[in-house]
Parts: sequence; C-alpha cells; structure tokens
Amino acid sequence: MLNRAIGGAFGYSTDIGGYYDYTTPPTTKPLFLRWAEWAALSPIFRLHGAGRTGTHTPWSFDLQTVHVYNQLSLLHERAAPLILKLWKYADRTGIPPTRPLWLEFPSDPRAAAQGQEWTLGDDVLVAPVVTEGATSRSVYFPRGCWREPQTGLTENGPRSAVVNAPLTQLPFFFRCGTSPFPAK
Repeated sequence: MLNRAIGGAFGYSTDIGGYYDYTTPPTTKPLFLRWAEWAALSPIFRLHGAGRTGTHTPWSFDLQTVHVYNQLSLLHERAAPLILKLWKYADRTGIPPTRPLWLEFPSDPRAAAQGQEWTLGDDVLVAPVVTEGATSRSVYFPRGCWREPQTGLTENGPRSAVVNAPLTQLPFFFRCGTSPFPAK
C-alpha cells in the first residue's frame, strides 16, 4: 500500500475481505475486522470478494462485526474531507495522502524501519494490527506529541510503546493540538 502511494497510485483499494478460492482458507471474522480497520484511514474503503465466493460482508459474520464495521465506516466518512484535501495536494506535489514514516520523518532511522505504520497527512498516525490474534501492538511514535482521540492518552516521541488494540479498535493518533477530522 505505501509503495503504491509513493508510486502515485493515491487511490489504491484494499478490497476488504479479500479474495479466496479453493486453495486458500476463507476470510475469518478477525481477519475481516482487522482488514476493515486497516482500510478505514486509507483513501478507499470498500468491500470485495471473489466471483465464485461472493462479496464478503459484515453481516456474513455476526452483529458485533456489523457494529464494528459501521463504526469504521463512520470513521472513514469523518476522515473523507481530509483525504480529499490530501489527494488534491498529492495531485499537485506527488506527496501521497498516506505516507510511510520515512517520508514524513526522513531524518529518523527508526521511523524508516516501520513498515506497518503510516501517517495520513501530517497529523494522523495510523498503526493497524497485522498480527493474527494480537490484542495489543507496539507503536513507534515519531518526534512530537501524539494523542489517542478516543481516550486522550498522549505519547511523546520519538519512542515506542505498546498500545491496547482489541479486535474492535484501530490504533490511530492525532498530533497533539490538532483535530484533523471531527469526532463522532
């Protein structure tokens, strides 16, 4: 995803739920939810699936999945004005809306080592869970103050910290003193 953004494909899609066929196991509820979390603060948030198996949907699982997916959809909608603004900026400058940490913090070698975190513009740090079964994850906080918008928890970087990340929660942070998109 980050390579595609750097290469100019600002509107990549993750195809939430993915494809599966006769050679791969079906998408599980945890994989579906983590995939949706990953996509919520990316440019395009959409469901997809394989032709033989159909589109993967939240209601294919249970009511909790529907609720979490709805919350993630609302998060994406709240971020949409920022994404549009960043996309227009990207068209002029080539700087993508979703930025690997090495692009946003070029003099920080620890930022360069983070392959599963990115910023959405200058002020949103996104750190989705990519490890199966994980309920927490280590997040690298680049220089500055970062605030978790739901709890107000702050972290001052540069440093790494373990943050809670239950199946129903996407770890993301605002630069302190900013509100890049409205609260729910």
